[in-house]
Amino acid sequence: MNKFLFIDDAQISWMRDVERWIHPARKYEGNPIITSDRDWEGSETTLGTVRKEPEGYRMWYQSYASAPDPHGIDSFIRSLHLYAESDDGLEWSKPSLGTTEDSTGSVANNIAFVRRAFSKEINPSVMHHPHASGGHSYTMFSYGLGYDLPYDGHFVSWSDDGLQWSDASQTPVIPGYGERGCFNYDEVEQCFRGILTWEASDTHLFSTQSPNGLEWSLPRPVLTPDEVDTEWAAGESEKRTLFPAMPIARYGPLLLGFLQVLRGRHAGDGFDGEMDVQLVSSRDGETWHRVGDRCPIIERGSDDALWDSGLVWMGNSLVQDGDRVVAYYTGCRRTPGALARSKWSKSIGTASWPVDRFVGLAARGEGMVETTASVAAGQLHINADASRGLVTVALLEEDGSAIGGYSAADCKPLKKDALDHAVEWAGGDLSSLADRTVRIQLTLRDAELFSLWWCHER
Repeated sequence: MNKFLFIDDAQISWMRDVERWIHPARKYEGNPIITSDRDWEGSETTLGTVRKEPEGYRMWYQSYASAPDPHGIDSFIRSLHLYAESDDGLEWSKPSLGTTEDSTGSVANNIAFVRRAFSKEINPSVMHHPHASGGHSYTMFSYGLGYDLPYDGHFVSWSDDGLQWSDASQTPVIPGYGERGCFNYDEVEQCFRGILTWEASDTHLFSTQSPNGLEWSLPRPVLTPDEVDTEWAAGESEKRTLFPAMPIARYGPLLLGFLQVLRGRHAGDGFDGEMDVQLVSSRDGETWHRVGDRCPIIERGSDDALWDSGLVWMGNSLVQDGDRVVAYYTGCRRTPGALARSKWSKSIGTASWPVDRFVGLAARGEGMVETTASVAAGQLHINADASRGLVTVALLEEDGSAIGGYSAADCKPLKKDALDHAVEWAGGDLSSLADRTVRIQLTLRDAELFSLWWCHER
């Protein structure tokens, strides 16, 4: 099933009198869902990856806290890889794994592992491809550095269960670059994709890909702040817009990027500002487009929020669950620069959208949208909100001429809010159009369109 998604213009032939609206995720009222509440966890509890698997939700996250050194002589601060699980993605438990000794000397904890050779290891991206053999069902990329390592960079590890990990090599598969790399396995293209930052700058993002997780293409620049991003600074040189990271996820025909946008200024020993998340999209992983008016897709909390008013930081965590799309993110009540100079904690929360409803095409009054040509393959379905108006659909020949019996006048209008509505025409049997190439023309009256697709009915 190849959906028409209207996040970009690639599947639109033309449109008139409609606006592209971004819909920020709705945050869970019970946030935060993961906090630092164990003796072995430090105050900074940060997200790595969340996955939904047949047995439930799984989370790999981190804390920076004390743990025994490689020889058991003393304890010092390390990056701890922690694990949690949930039936519904909202209520989480931290199981006792019994594998790694914590600062108290006990193994009754949820520490999945500690990489002893690393003094710091951050931003773990965990991917699952169950058909891989040789203990490679799970792949993890993370940024590591340490006194005994030849050089810093992004390291790869493999696991058969997501808990017991083995190193691929003692050297990074991507040496250097910045520490906030984000990785994903693209099931459609069957390749690993990475978005990297440059070590000396938080303004440029680079794209790279790999067939096996070991050999990577030369990173090439894909995004940097433009005039729209920097106009808020009004020419003041100490004010800057940074792109610290961009997690990516496959969503139907699109790759979605959740761009971290940090606006602020240098202040003492840190960069003080506010960070939220904007949506970008790509069809090939190389050319990325900013979406709509660039309003946040995940917003910072209000000023009275106790945990995410300063920053939100998306994880490797876009999950489809029934008629919802769920994201997980790290939040902090203080700004990034202030955090560096204080002890304010970070926690993990969740937010969601109704399926396909990141972005819509909305008409105030009457508007029209015509798609590019597609093959009629079954029943046409639509995701739209017409609760204050209506949507009608016409099918056209590939050259744009009318098809008898499938005009807007023949269409039974949608007059409600529907995530999945089967379009019908008064006298038309869609079987007569099977495998014909058609264009889809929609008339919106005080309504918003999110997606449409052809589907063979069961």
